[in-house]
Parts: sequence; C-alpha cells; structure tokens
Amino acid sequence: MKCPICNLDMYDEGLTCPKCGIKNGQVSVRTLLMAAHALVNKLEEVAGNEQYSAMWTLAQVHGMDYTGPCYFQDLANLKYVLKDAETSDQFKTTKRDREVVDCESNV
Repeated sequence: MKCPICNLDMYDEGLTCPKCGIKNGQVSVRTLLMAAHALVNKLEEVAGNEQYSAMWTLAQVHGMDYTGPCYFQDLANLKYVLKDAETSDQFKTTKRDREVVDCESNV
C-alpha cells in the first residue's frame, strides 16, 4: 500500500508511514492541509516556470489555442481557505509540516 501523502511504498492496514507519520486510513485535517499547501506551492511553481510558459506560446503559434477549463479561480479560493485555516488554532500546521509533503520525494 502507498502512503497518500508521500507516495512511499510502505505499510499495511493500521501502520504508520515512517516518512511522514500518517496512519493508514486516517487522513486528518492537518494532513489534508499539508497536502493542499503542497499542491498550491507546486501549481504556482509550475505556472511560473519559463519552460512551462513557453509550451503555451509554442502551441498558440502553431494554432492550438487552449479554450478549456481554467483552475486559477479554484486555486485562489483554496489559497484563501488555507490562509484562513492557518490563523485558526484548530488547524495549526507548522512550516515543517508543509515541507514534509514534497513532490520531489514522490519520484
């Protein structure tokens, strides 16, 4: 079974992931916030990447305009909710909590 946070091949039912500490089958609000932070950070990193931007320019030059759905408003909404959650004692996460979820570790 794979850990839902760090994607590590790891543990059986009821055991705890040795890397991120999540217990199998028990995704807490804190864990959800950690994963949401990681997603927001990675989407912003990708969107700001020159190579990624160049792909859209290249496609447009070749007559392949994208007219499909856009995630920008949903991302803004999630960032707003995360910011609000960070100020709530009920959902406190630390910078280290958010750093645990690193896309590079999933490779």
